Amino acid sequence: MTSDSVVRGVQGQDFSDFVGRKAELTRLREMIGAHRYVLVTGLSGIGKTRLVDRLLESLSRTYRDGVIRVDASAITGRAALMATLASRLRSENPSEAAVRTSISSFSGLLVVDAADDPALELADVLEGFADVSETARFMVVSTSRTGIVGEAVFVVPPLSLPAEMEDRWLDEHEIHAADAVRMLISRLQDETREFSTSKDALIDLVDLARAVDGVPRRIEAVARALRVLSPAELLTALEDSSFDLEQFLPRGRAGARTERLFRRSAKELGPEEAKLLSALTWFRSEFDISMVSRIFASGGFASVSAIIARLVDHSLVVRTVGSAGEPVFRILEPYRNLARSLCDDDESAENQALLRSHLLASLEDAQARWFSEEQLRVARHTRRYSLDIRGAIEALLETGRSEDVIDLVWRLRFFLHTRIVGSWTEVRDWLSRAQAQVSLSDLSRVSGQLLLSYFDFLDGDIDGSEAHFLSSRSIASERSSVPGLERLDLLVSALVDIGRDRLTEATTKLEELSERTFPGPESASNELNWFLSLVLFAQGELERARQVLVSSMRREEIAGDSFGFDNSTWLLASIELQAGDLDQASMLLNRALASFIQFEHAPGQAICLQLMAALAQQRGDRTTYDQITKTGILGVAVYPSMPEWLPNDAPASQVDVARNPPRALGRHPLPIATLMIVDGRTSVTAASDHHSNRAILSEREWEIADLISQGLSNQAIAARLVISRRTVEGHVQRVLGKLGFRSRSQIAVWVSEFNAAESPEALR
Repeated sequence: MTSDSVVRGVQGQDFSDFVGRKAELTRLREMIGAHRYVLVTGLSGIGKTRLVDRLLESLSRTYRDGVIRVDASAITGRAALMATLASRLRSENPSEAAVRTSISSFSGLLVVDAADDPALELADVLEGFADVSETARFMVVSTSRTGIVGEAVFVVPPLSLPAEMEDRWLDEHEIHAADAVRMLISRLQDETREFSTSKDALIDLVDLARAVDGVPRRIEAVARALRVLSPAELLTALEDSSFDLEQFLPRGRAGARTERLFRRSAKELGPEEAKLLSALTWFRSEFDISMVSRIFASGGFASVSAIIARLVDHSLVVRTVGSAGEPVFRILEPYRNLARSLCDDDESAENQALLRSHLLASLEDAQARWFSEEQLRVARHTRRYSLDIRGAIEALLETGRSEDVIDLVWRLRFFLHTRIVGSWTEVRDWLSRAQAQVSLSDLSRVSGQLLLSYFDFLDGDIDGSEAHFLSSRSIASERSSVPGLERLDLLVSALVDIGRDRLTEATTKLEELSERTFPGPESASNELNWFLSLVLFAQGELERARQVLVSSMRREEIAGDSFGFDNSTWLLASIELQAGDLDQASMLLNRALASFIQFEHAPGQAICLQLMAALAQQRGDRTTYDQITKTGILGVAVYPSMPEWLPNDAPASQVDVARNPPRALGRHPLPIATLMIVDGRTSVTAASDHHSNRAILSEREWEIADLISQGLSNQAIAARLVISRRTVEGHVQRVLGKLGFRSRSQIAVWVSEFNAAESPEALR
């Protein structure tokens, strides 16, 4: 057969709507060059066909006989497939024997797209073709495995999204670098000329792109839905399981194809597979097989592994890679509600309850496990399931179990230092909502007020910290009846003194506390010593501060409190920096930074980088200082080269924080303790005269600031404005950044002062 007898290239395709996928295109091009069979798979709507068509555009002249592409979506059965192939090969005989004869001399690439119908018997057909041709190559695009022996499998992932981290607000560079957001912007610009690319609009688009998991077809549906819905309305609608996003796709598109393909794959599942798939839909986070087998398995670990492997083969479950390189899995939104329909309502409710009860039970001994050699493993596990844990806490609040929420926050207090479960703002919101329950016991109310004061202090809200502490003192209860509560009461009293610049009084209280014996984890006393060392340092007593901290670090090392040790390490580095031992400070900072990267603790990384900048400045090394604070590249003149402290397999989000400290520092509000060291402050002042800054806030930011001044929590603001709480948190962070504040109370004071100055009485 001559080259002229084959249709070269690909029939006309419009690639103007293709976004990103550079890494996927490169990998797929490498695979087709190295393997005879390549399967491109992934769930419906993920962009398989679009990716392959883009690839074929560059491959059409690679092969002597070009590329033959067959769309099998409308082909039913093996005979019809052969007839289509005969036509594309320009053979007048549609028999399978004649097609094989044509293939035997074919030196090109045969692509079968939408090959989801088992009646095509594609594995047998292509293996037969391979038997008669040594030069033909084959690519199949399907939502499930074909079963061809020796096939190389390429799983098309969702479009990339901005990394999601607590206590951060994204910059525009990072937003535009995410393929999912770029595609949504492109579609919106196609749909409406009125589309705005303001910062507020971009934050809403990030929320929407995450809500649909970066799935291209659902992004297209979002763009069309935004012609008639606001972003807030659409985000609310997406939380309703009865809302069908694909109804916004135009007629003739593959709106119903997802359900059709899902039903076809589900028919091939056995009862146990269908039951497990339905149970998995209640994971909002990525899940690992160990967790699944503990909660839902009836056949044990091996049985669950085999079932999930089959679900991955059918593209019903997506395989990804965790932070430590381990396989983790997730169900994408298009299949979530469809998969739940495999079980009745009672079974679904039971699955949800099982997951939440298991997560809460796993936190029962949280403090004990935190102060052990398991700390890093437990931290990573808790971070992975933070979304589900937060859902479980929300469920407790909604069902009136406020005492359980306060108890859980108490047990998770040291976990929450890392922000692996929720941001401090979110924790304060949980506690505030729990405190609103009338039936709360006095002891629980005291615990809640003290915890609120504690996290207010960590979040830099000194006014709130003092108010909640005084409120706890107004409630009559026996604090010593709860292990650790009396210690927390005395600690919070000292913290309020620190915030109010009463350092002598704080020192006296902390020294008294460190000499007393309390029940509970020993490392809780190390927390007292950390703050004592901090206050001594702030008063210039460097040697005493060093002695207290080194003693505490020895106990932390014995107890297995790695995270506490890391925090002590950067504080000790600050002391050495102040004492002039720059080499020792550099060594300590690099050690702490490497560990914070392991914990994926971006605020800790930001603290270390800021102190490294201070170290470079003290050495007079302007080049390195500029590299850290301006260009975002950590130099080698003062510190070890990057590979010595940044793991080769570090997630991209960690590399970004380490290599881009200006952005990292800007989006991670540092705790008051850090500000005392880095900025030389010993107190936090209330909001002052910022009336001229009113114009720098957008209308939505001003609206949220005004609601904060009225005492509304983030949850209440979200409900009032019909937007997601995550969106509210983003707006709050931007208001804080624009005004140079560190707490909600400062916003409230500023708004009140502004309103008072603008009132008619004030203007007379």
